[in-house]
Amino acid sequence: MTVSFAISLSGESFPSSIASQITEVSLIRSEYLFRAKGYYPTADSAQQVISPYLAAVTESFLGPVWYRTLDVDTAEANVLSGCEEIIIESDRLRGLRGIRRSMRFPDAFDAELRALAQFEHENLGVIVPFLSTIAEAAWAIKRIRRFLPSVPVACMVEIPSLIWHIDALAELGYSRIVVGLNDLGSLCFGTIRKVQTPSGLPEEFMTILRDIVQRCRNAQVECVAAGYMNNQIVDVCNAIGFDSIAIHYSDLTSLFGIPHEDLPDCHLLSQIKAKTRRAIREFNVANGTNQVLF
Repeated sequence: MTVSFAISLSGESFPSSIASQITEVSLIRSEYLFRAKGYYPTADSAQQVISPYLAAVTESFLGPVWYRTLDVDTAEANVLSGCEEIIIESDRLRGLRGIRRSMRFPDAFDAELRALAQFEHENLGVIVPFLSTIAEAAWAIKRIRRFLPSVPVACMVEIPSLIWHIDALAELGYSRIVVGLNDLGSLCFGTIRKVQTPSGLPEEFMTILRDIVQRCRNAQVECVAAGYMNNQIVDVCNAIGFDSIAIHYSDLTSLFGIPHEDLPDCHLLSQIKAKTRRAIREFNVANGTNQVLF
């Protein structure tokens, strides 16, 4: 079985020559749209951040376009204008982020959903990030349905606790599972967002991925692999039988040999990350905190 390749975007622009070769946009990482502008999702900021980018994407790509709601950790949120509350955590990666944050601060989640509802496009789908329980999944899809009653809804499987409940996710109405390889690898093996060892992907991790794919097939939901890819990881995902592999814009050169000059925003992701690190460093100095920089 040969899987299809889709693209994962973080605010990048794209020439028509690339768009015409891509079957779908399987992941728009909304946090990078907001981090690039320095805004947190509010009633005012969400539409001005989300709508122009979605308009450009849906105009260029004819296939499905999947928007993931905000997934920032507390340090990243603290430096965005409009953030509801300053929260300092010792473990950012496993703390208040993804849907956990949306449940604590639902107004920001609603602001994103309202902007998506105003934009609503026939090809648009919504992805829920960093879920750990079925209760969180139920809350999220119920909230989404208030604003977007008919859009397809997917969720990330990044936390191992959900692997054994994919059938329950399907029963709730989730039609697609997006496997976040980096966070899943980190949480399975106790490492910092690292999937691959010097000798390759651990056999234990490949066993986990095979199990997820089989559970998705049994539940009749799509299964997509996402994360920072290299040729070996792509080959493994292909062999395991994922329905699709989401390739980050920043990986297009290394995987497909597309020249940098043909990718106008090939450095955008690293620039946004650097901007956020600078802001966190300045926040630490100004407030006497020691939030870790990644």
